[in-house]
Amino acid sequence: TVIITVFVTVMMTVIGPAPATAAGSPDQRQAWFLEAVAAGRPIAAAEILEHWGVSEKTARRDIATLTASGLIRFVGTRRSGRYRLLPG
Repeated sequence: TVIITVFVTVMMTVIGPAPATAAGSPDQRQAWFLEAVAAGRPIAAAEILEHWGVSEKTARRDIATLTASGLIRFVGTRRSGRYRLLPG
């Protein structure tokens, strides 16, 4: 949860708060995704899509943002791999 708090704080400082919608803001979706990864749940774009009601492209963009930020990494094969939090 410390990582999630730091991520949200940094994102809001860098890009400002995103407008909240029924699908949640990108910050809310990404924090939710990080919590699931931190809990050890195997999670993918489909879960963001189902939970938040966003497009698959938006869900993948959320994950790409987290990956580019150095917060998560996909480990393993496409079929059986999962996202992991990176230390730091």
